Amino acid sequence: MNVGDYGNTYYFGTGFNGNGFDMTDYTNLALTFTAPDNVITFEVESSDVTLGSTNQAVRGGTFNAHQYVIYNFLQGQITQAGRWKVRLTYEQDTAVPPISFTSEIGTFVVGT
Repeated sequence: MNVGDYGNTYYFGTGFNGNGFDMTDYTNLALTFTAPDNVITFEVESSDVTLGSTNQAVRGGTFNAHQYVIYNFLQGQITQAGRWKVRLTYEQDTAVPPISFTSEIGTFVVGT
């Protein structure tokens, strides 16, 4: 992906080859992206983030169904080259007690 690209699909998994967290019962999923300058940050919520429903082969292994999310970048979101950071927030308000966690930071590189 390069600066200015959009429509690109991003997969964020909670683990490879069946070692991830099953997010089937989510009530909210969000991705928070931080640009290389650590200033520009944007968040996308459940309406724009899709829970993966089939196994997905990716570099490094396979994300099992319900253990990854899918996001398609919109025009104007990728504005800087370099290493971007991303975190997934998972919430399940229907659990007793409610569950909420934020993932470790993942990264991806954007070219010029």
